[in-house]
Amino acid sequence: MSGESLDRVVVEALQRDLEFAFDDEGTPYHPHVPHLASDVLSALRDALTVRSVEELDALPLFSVIRYRYKSAAGWDLHQLWKRLEGGWFCIGAPLNPPYQSFGTPQLPALVLYRPDWDTP
Repeated sequence: MSGESLDRVVVEALQRDLEFAFDDEGTPYHPHVPHLASDVLSALRDALTVRSVEELDALPLFSVIRYRYKSAAGWDLHQLWKRLEGGWFCIGAPLNPPYQSFGTPQLPALVLYRPDWDTP
């Protein structure tokens, strides 16, 4: 799923959760309600963005991040990286096969998974 379509899914899910904030005619009880889902998504994306090597190093083993970039042809592409015991390993890249060795992902990157999220 592309980043833009994932954003749309999240915004639509948040808007469904916020249905209580609208009257029977669909008018929001407060003028900021229609923007709330987008604001929540923006805040979440900002909180999950890794901008420095220190933040990257602080992620636990088996975390997964996504580095988004534009190709020379203007395509919106991404690389997926997973933190293993030996360092960061590229597990997915659209134009080239994943790296066969460890490396350092480019930043900024978005955290997609942290194993501590599975802990209740």
